[in-house]
Amino acid sequence: MLASWQMREGFLRSGRMATRRGVWVVALALGLAAGASAGEEFEGKLTFEVVSKQAGAQPVAMDYTVKKGLVRMDTKVAGMSNYTIIDPAHKKMSMVMPAQKMVMEMAIGSVEPPAPATAPEIVKTDKTERVTFNVVDATTLTLVKEGEAAGAGAKTYEGQQYAVKVGDRNSEQWIAKDLTLLAGFVETFKAMAQGPNAAWMKRVEWPGFPYRMVTKDAEGNVLSEMTLVAIDTKSPDDTLFTVPDDYKKMTMPQAPPAMPKE
Repeated sequence: MLASWQMREGFLRSGRMATRRGVWVVALALGLAAGASAGEEFEGKLTFEVVSKQAGAQPVAMDYTVKKGLVRMDTKVAGMSNYTIIDPAHKKMSMVMPAQKMVMEMAIGSVEPPAPATAPEIVKTDKTERVTFNVVDATTLTLVKEGEAAGAGAKTYEGQQYAVKVGDRNSEQWIAKDLTLLAGFVETFKAMAQGPNAAWMKRVEWPGFPYRMVTKDAEGNVLSEMTLVAIDTKSPDDTLFTVPDDYKKMTMPQAPPAMPKE
C-alpha cells in the first residue's frame, strides 16, 4: 500500500513537471494541425538540441515525430527519457514515463495564448551564414557543427538573422528560406514557442524555416540556444504513437489554455 502511494506521488511530481512542458507540446500539435489543413503536412522526425547557459544545466535532446496529424515528442536529458503523444483530432495528450511504466492522460483544448502586451521589435540584420547538413542516407540529414567537416553531397542553405526584442527579452531567429523540405513544419515549429514571448512568435510570418533560436537577457547575455541538428523524412512507424497496454494509466485535469510563463 505504501509502495503504491509513493509510486503515485512520484508519478504526480513528474506529471506536474511534464504538464508545464506539455502545455506547449499541445500548442505544437495544434500548430501541426493548422499546417496540415493548409495542405503542407510534414511527415518524419526533427531532432533539436537545447543548450542552457544556466549553471548545472545539461543539454536536452528533443525529437519531434509527426505522422497523419499525430505528434510525438521525446525528451532526453541526463540519461533519462520520456515522451508525449498528442492526438489533436481526439483532443488527447498522453505523457508516457517508460521507467515507471506509467502514462498520464489529459484532455486538451484551445491553447491560443493571449495577445502580447508589448509589440515585438523585429529587425532583419545584415548577418548571414551558411548552414550545412550531411546526407546520411536517402531520408536523413545531420547538421555539420562547428569544427566538423562536410561530407560528399552535403547540402548547404543560406541562413538569415533576425533580431527580436520584446520588452526586456531579446532573441535571435536564424531563418533558412531555402530549406523547402520543411515547409510543412514551419507552423508547427512556431507553435513550440513558450513563455511570455509565445503570442507574437506564433503570429509572426517568417520567410522560411527557423532552424536556430538564441534567447538573451536584457544585457545581451545568451541564456539558451535551440538548434535543429537532424532531419529524417522517413515515414515513422505507427507503433511510435501508441502506449503499451500494460502501462498504468492516470487521468489528469485538462491542460490549461494559456502558455506558461518562464
